[in-house]
Amino acid sequence: MNDLIKGRAYRHQGMYVFELLPAGRKKAKGLFVCLHGFPAWSTKNYDIAEQLCLLGYAVLIPHYPGLGFSGGSFSFTRSRETLERFLGFVKRKYGLPLSLMGHSWGGYLAISLCRRVEGLLLLLAPLSVFPTGAALSALIDGIFADSPEDCRLYTKATMRDAIRSLGAAFSLEGFVETAARRPYLIIHGKDDQVIPVQDSRGLAAKVAGKAKLIELEDGHLLYRQRRKVLGLVSRWVKANDGGVRRRS
Repeated sequence: MNDLIKGRAYRHQGMYVFELLPAGRKKAKGLFVCLHGFPAWSTKNYDIAEQLCLLGYAVLIPHYPGLGFSGGSFSFTRSRETLERFLGFVKRKYGLPLSLMGHSWGGYLAISLCRRVEGLLLLLAPLSVFPTGAALSALIDGIFADSPEDCRLYTKATMRDAIRSLGAAFSLEGFVETAARRPYLIIHGKDDQVIPVQDSRGLAAKVAGKAKLIELEDGHLLYRQRRKVLGLVSRWVKANDGGVRRRS
């Protein structure tokens, strides 16, 4: 933390939320809610959250129930429902135009909840096509191997059923309608072994608006070219945040 950013943590209905506020401003220009992947902790994209704050935005990083510092047990379905209620709460509490940043599973949540947004949509390797068959089995095997504690509500079979159910119910209709009316950015690594870059190419192709897809020689976590990622995000937000203020 530096003297340009004020940080604190609080709990909302049992969910741990880390808040970043730009110091020295009477009011932030907008609010970004940063949605992390599963089972990753939100700290993996903390540097982007800090960059957004330095650009004048208030930033919230919620930990989904059962992950990070939040209590309870993780549930795919309940995390979406919890985040939808949380977005309603923060709009009332902060009174600022809302933007979303989502990575991986958090990208799915951002896409699903985009109708709650007045501001910008920033998607990092978003889950926009649900895997099936061998690809789904490989994904679940990897999750259980990497983070067994985060999977304690599930067996591999019940996780497969939950993901299949979400995939069957998932629709891009709201995203296409919302994204066509405001700027959005996707950054995706060409070497992503978790979510193929082809999925984001298809997502960007569905939207006739201010869509921008940037592909990097990087993997799912976008770590190899991190400085470039931060620069791309910063320049894109600066180029588009005037629209956030006009719409608010």
